[in-house]
Amino acid sequence: MSKETVVLLHGLGRTKLSFWRMVGRMEDAGFETVALGYRPWHGGVDVLSKELLPQLPETGRIHLVGHSLGGVISVQLKAMLPAERRGKIVQLGAPNLGSELAPKAQILSGVIGEVLDDLAPKDHPTAPDPDLGAIAGTVSPDPQGRVTGHEGPNDGLVTVQSALALALPKNQLILPVTHTFMMMDARVIDQTIHFIQTGQFIPDLGEGTPP
Repeated sequence: MSKETVVLLHGLGRTKLSFWRMVGRMEDAGFETVALGYRPWHGGVDVLSKELLPQLPETGRIHLVGHSLGGVISVQLKAMLPAERRGKIVQLGAPNLGSELAPKAQILSGVIGEVLDDLAPKDHPTAPDPDLGAIAGTVSPDPQGRVTGHEGPNDGLVTVQSALALALPKNQLILPVTHTFMMMDARVIDQTIHFIQTGQFIPDLGEGTPP
């Protein structure tokens, strides 16, 4: 039986190397892994998704793990795949409802590009995906939290509400992690692998043991 492939997509301002720890654990669990890099200044989510599509494996079922902006792109990529090749998605701190930081970063729009518009706060996400698991963080480093101006629990850059917006309640998980480094956290990695394997998170692992 051929291995299924897990494609990992990094967030804005990060690179595919940010997934080095998760890649090793995924491969130990028996998955083929592909960590993709992309250049966010090339366009919005639609453009970036179209650029990434030809880089996906040509055969087999594909699962997607996306951190931050990568989580938003993962939803678009999955929709572009034939139905029989669509696997599960795990979003890590994805700004599905945008981020309050995006309007404040418009001064950098000449560098970051159109993707900032896609990250602006919004109220109406698409319908939940039953095969999507979402992990949200609640550790907001001070003074980062004061700068972003988030209301409610957040990971420093993305609110819990935004991160969980596309997941059914049973597929939502909240962990005490920060946005920037959540993909390196052992609890996040364990939960991500378990969701891809089973379609659910591990009950009561919540607090767990940090790396």
